[in-house]
Amino acid sequence: MRVLDYTLVLLCIAIFGSVIVDAQVYEDQVGKIDWNKQLVGKPKFVLSTSNIPSSESNAQDKPEASAGASVGADGGLIVATEKNVLASLDPESGKLNWRQVFESNDVIKVIKYVGTDVLSISGGSKQDGKQEKTIRMWNSRTGALKWEHTESSGKSRWGADILYSALEKKTQEEKQKSEGDTNKRLIVLLGSSVLRLDVETGEIQWRYESEEHISVVFKRMVQNKDAIFVLGDESVGKTGIRVVELSARNGEKKKSYLAAVGQSLDSEDLAILSGGEGEGRGSKTSSYLVWRPDKNIIWNTHRLGNDKVSHEIYHAKIFQLELMPDMMMTSKIFGIDVDERVSYIGLSYSFGSRHKLVVARLEENVEGMVDFNKVTEIRTSKPLFQRKHITVNSEGQLVSIIPRKDNKVQYKVIEFSEEDTTGQEIKTIKSNSKRGNIEQAVVVSTKGGEAGGKGGASKVLTVTSDGVMCMYEGNHGKEAQQLWCRDEVLTGAVGVAFVNKEIAKSSKLAGFDDHMKNGWITNMFARYKRHLSELTVTNMIQSTFKSEDKAVKFGISKLAVFIAKGGYVGAIDTVGGETVWERQLRLSEVDELDGMESSASSTTQQDWIEPTAIYVTREQTEKKGALVVVVGQVTESSGKKKTVVVTMEGMTGKIVSRLSKKMNYLAKKVLETNIVEPETEQKIIVLVDSKKNTADYWPTISATTAATVEAANDKLVAVVVDGDEPGSTQLVGYKIGGQDDIHTLPKMWTLDLGKSNSQVLHTAGLAADLTVASIGKALANRQVVYKYLNPNVLAVLAGSESENTLTLYVVDKVSGRILHRATHPNADLTRSTGLVLTENWGVYYHYTKDTNNDKVGNWILTTFEMFESDKPDTLHSTTDSFSGYDDFVPFVASQSFILPDQPTALGLTTSHSHITLQDILLSLKNQPLVSIPYMQVDPRRPQSTKASSSSDQPLSQGIPAAVPILSISPKQMISYSVDLKSISHIVSTHTKLESTCLVVAYGDLDVFVTQQRPSGSFDQLGPSFSKSNLVLTTIGLAIACVVVTPLVKRKLLNNNWF
Repeated sequence: MRVLDYTLVLLCIAIFGSVIVDAQVYEDQVGKIDWNKQLVGKPKFVLSTSNIPSSESNAQDKPEASAGASVGADGGLIVATEKNVLASLDPESGKLNWRQVFESNDVIKVIKYVGTDVLSISGGSKQDGKQEKTIRMWNSRTGALKWEHTESSGKSRWGADILYSALEKKTQEEKQKSEGDTNKRLIVLLGSSVLRLDVETGEIQWRYESEEHISVVFKRMVQNKDAIFVLGDESVGKTGIRVVELSARNGEKKKSYLAAVGQSLDSEDLAILSGGEGEGRGSKTSSYLVWRPDKNIIWNTHRLGNDKVSHEIYHAKIFQLELMPDMMMTSKIFGIDVDERVSYIGLSYSFGSRHKLVVARLEENVEGMVDFNKVTEIRTSKPLFQRKHITVNSEGQLVSIIPRKDNKVQYKVIEFSEEDTTGQEIKTIKSNSKRGNIEQAVVVSTKGGEAGGKGGASKVLTVTSDGVMCMYEGNHGKEAQQLWCRDEVLTGAVGVAFVNKEIAKSSKLAGFDDHMKNGWITNMFARYKRHLSELTVTNMIQSTFKSEDKAVKFGISKLAVFIAKGGYVGAIDTVGGETVWERQLRLSEVDELDGMESSASSTTQQDWIEPTAIYVTREQTEKKGALVVVVGQVTESSGKKKTVVVTMEGMTGKIVSRLSKKMNYLAKKVLETNIVEPETEQKIIVLVDSKKNTADYWPTISATTAATVEAANDKLVAVVVDGDEPGSTQLVGYKIGGQDDIHTLPKMWTLDLGKSNSQVLHTAGLAADLTVASIGKALANRQVVYKYLNPNVLAVLAGSESENTLTLYVVDKVSGRILHRATHPNADLTRSTGLVLTENWGVYYHYTKDTNNDKVGNWILTTFEMFESDKPDTLHSTTDSFSGYDDFVPFVASQSFILPDQPTALGLTTSHSHITLQDILLSLKNQPLVSIPYMQVDPRRPQSTKASSSSDQPLSQGIPAAVPILSISPKQMISYSVDLKSISHIVSTHTKLESTCLVVAYGDLDVFVTQQRPSGSFDQLGPSFSKSNLVLTTIGLAIACVVVTPLVKRKLLNNNWF
């Protein structure tokens, strides 16, 4: 009896030690969307400011858009951004009111206020190669589209401009002369066409088609009285500015001639002064071209409409300046137009280490020539001052930005008006030392007061190099008050990595991977030891009664560390979306790195490190903190690019200098491994030199551990594949060899795709730390089909434009053998494609055209899965390892499905122990983010119901038949009603809950984070569960057993005696 009891106890202990204990979560924490960011990008254009009149009868024509933003007619901040977005922001808080996202091939060219509405011109190349140009009128309050007009042409280069006026006809004589002309005049330049459109409907009232459209690219229009001057760059024969004069009333051509010979409208040596017909000083001036020939000290002025006369003015006479010849020849000019009443011209130049901006006013003299009279100037000795730091909005308000070395930026606002010559307001902004430098500022509104800022204030919108928009108000004090900031840096995100907040027991990252490699007896005793340590009385009491963040404990709250263009690195909490830390990787902050060129002596245009990849190389433990490695590029003064490796503390963002270095080469490839360097306890990454074909380990390993690393390297990261980037026509495999500091890369194989006129579109490999929970799949008849598990598999999507085919290659990276090939005919390679790979299966999508109609087609999602054999219970190799050179090809099952919408990104879910089934994450263009169960697109699904029970397809037994059109239910839409735009990347990370993973979707605009449970919440606890009650009940039962056991034994003994 006692032997049986002991046997049962040992059996319970063995079962207890072999069970993997997982965490559980409470029911009220399930299914919550954590956060999303709707972004717009860095401002690109500015409209006229808040002086739009309530009545259009006396509205003045505003000049064209320029870089920045403006306050709209309803008080909203209207911006057009680098990400092709037209949006309205709340000027008091920066919150998004509305946005319109344009297609990537429909680039916004110009925007302008037309009354209280916003007119945009956009366009680009379409599928047939033609240029499509679209004019749209938007309601500035709601963002609703009022009307649009579209035209097509075959010319790739074209310009756009807008003129609008709402002038009141004061006398009966003027009304008779107008010949029915309305007081609202909207004229649009669209390539070689000039159109007058009805403001309310967009109907064409007259059209002019340029006869010089073949040799001229028209870009600008200038209106002076009843004449419209259309300006373009002449590119054939004698180059210069082509001027075409039209009648504003009927579009009749009056004259066409060439001016400013040798100049271009894009030159910084040429300015366009619109002139105007206002009253008072400088009234009724004509419109002028002003330019300086290259390497010359003489300026030329040309009055538009006068096709014979141009005047020369010596440089020094323009602004009454005494300049040396080198100052004259390096100066830059720009026009400043104020309500088309008075024209000003700006001149910026340098002398030694000092910079000066001089502003002069254009005035016509009695001799029919022009004078430029100096009005004001700005001086600075700051070395960072450049022409880009000067911005003029359409109201003639000029802002100059002067960076200072004390993390502050001084800006000066000069406001031009008729009554007073200038008003100058000088304010200081305290900039964020951890973010990019302010590179742009624009006045968006002004408050009343005396000129010069006395009693008044300006609102200035600033933009940093890494995408932070801030609104400042210059009150009476010297330092401007920040009203709000809006961070748009994640519109340029290029990568993300996840740092666990929970302290790990060990810094080793592949704990479950060890479980798969070790024997079951070793695993049993390891788990038994771990369970005992977790079930001590101290741990039970602490875990029962201490207050802790369950989101951190379960791994739901992590730090998502993003890298973005402009040198940005920042950590955001996955719960709530709050920024924990952020910084810009500036050259000045990493000057102390080994081999880094001093930023003081550098003459490069950018002062930051451009990040390209990010890795978490060490998790946080009780003794050591988490480490994040950012790999980036810097451009030296000589123009050469070098790779920089920067190691940062994952929880704080502090740079670890001793683990950071600038390489003396540009790495063409960075490989992540699952090998841990013993001294620093970091995962090793491999850097491949782009020219010498050598590889470096980072962090640098010691000689004593080199042999160990190389031994692991032979199994895990032995091969480097070159040519796997889009556009390549050849794949080459190299083997990392040698145990010295420099590792040679001898060539092993070559796969030439050029023979079939194909080039690489996408590649996907297996993750370095990928683990597999099962080696096979059970069929309905209890047989097992074994997975083909090869860690050196590479999937390649290649396309041939000449044959309109898309081909999937599955390649062994060790031998270069093609394990599987599948070709799709009638593929449209101008559309996007996507590819992901995991374990023994993968997913990709493409667009297929109809064979009878090229304009009709479908988006196709294809899944493929590799098995050891098409027969159940069959294994190719029964050993732990096999050779890539074996003459063995896996059996591949494949299936295609029609998608309901265009996909933009593809991803997969993951889990802690890889037991939970994986879902396919798909971002669709006009639908929410969806999660598709793998069973729905299982490639083993038969084509018909009869085939699922047929013995001819043993792998499909018990699986329902496939449906050719993929249907998506509302339950699969994990972003619900959130409006996500321009999603191009979907990544996931596991939590400590086996059922739960975190999904992060990002791209050119939005960021979205949520939790996903592909197999349901099987580790969910109800809200009534209480750990303390469970512990107390267990203790009570144990005490009751101790007390009752002697009583029961005594009773049994008495029963035996009596």
